[in-house]
Amino acid sequence: MKLDEFTIGQVFQTKSFELTKENIMNFAEVYDPQYMHLNEEKAKMGRFNGIIASGIQTLSITFKLWIEEGCHEDDIIAGTGMNNIKFLAPVYPNDKLHTIVKVIDKK
Repeated sequence: MKLDEFTIGQVFQTKSFELTKENIMNFAEVYDPQYMHLNEEKAKMGRFNGIIASGIQTLSITFKLWIEEGCHEDDIIAGTGMNNIKFLAPVYPNDKLHTIVKVIDKK
């Protein structure tokens, strides 16, 4: 789709992606080596009661899913900014993520 083909209010929902403990730990070892992503015993004693995914990992997965949706074909989708990002709930192993995109403006 080209920019003029998107309509304000249009909603897209992607396929799902199941996040495994191995996915979480492999990502964390390289990009976010905090205990709640890597150390099961310590994570069980923490505020999340177990291993959780990094917020940066969940953002990356949601963007991957949106790109794979293919609506934009070969046009560049540049992440020039993000506002009001909030992590409302932890993402645990075996949780399934999907992305919902709503067109709220066109520039």
